[in-house]
Amino acid sequence: MPTWRAFAIALVAVGLTACGKGKGKDEPKTAEQQRAEREAFIKAREERAMQNPDQVFGKALKAQEAAAKRSADYRKKVDEETLKREQEAAKDEGKSK
Repeated sequence: MPTWRAFAIALVAVGLTACGKGKGKDEPKTAEQQRAEREAFIKAREERAMQNPDQVFGKALKAQEAAAKRSADYRKKVDEETLKREQEAAKDEGKSK
């Protein structure tokens, strides 16, 4: 009797694993299919962007201006720190003489 039970459990397990193999997995795409999908995606993105070019270019301009401001602020901070170090070095040099 226990061998029949083990055989039935093994049969059910094999049946369940076989049922789940084909579902959820797509066949691998060829390079041509991937290229076509990528081009379609890029084209759709460009078409959406060009529906409202003022908004797209406005965002780009704001981002560029913000980056320029951050860069200028950083340069100013570095210049101030360098000047401060130079002044401290000159002060230390004057004390050592």
